[in-house]
Amino acid sequence: MNRKVNLSKTSGFTALHSHEGELKEEIHKHDFKYEINLKGEINKEGFLIDFLVLNKILKDNVDDVLNQKILNTIIEMPTTENLAIWIWETLKPTFKDLLCYVRVFETHDAFITYCGE
Repeated sequence: MNRKVNLSKTSGFTALHSHEGELKEEIHKHDFKYEINLKGEINKEGFLIDFLVLNKILKDNVDDVLNQKILNTIIEMPTTENLAIWIWETLKPTFKDLLCYVRVFETHDAFITYCGE
């Protein structure tokens, strides 16, 4: 019996960034929201991952690292696209094949989805 589920979790942080080149923007603030999606078999107890554990992983590896920071000091060319890739690369070693995608919202109606390709 197939017992695979997709689990999505959102989190967020506030950060500053600027752009050079074609995007040329002075340093400015965003309240970023992001979503991760995991897919896998549920365990004998009926869950994929404990949400408390998931929350801690996101807080320790993404939120606390990026919140109130200048993204240019952490990510080269910190576009929303590169931020989605950075989050993927940060979380992939922990979630391995469970990680399906990372979606980063720059605004409520503008987002980037990265699937590791």
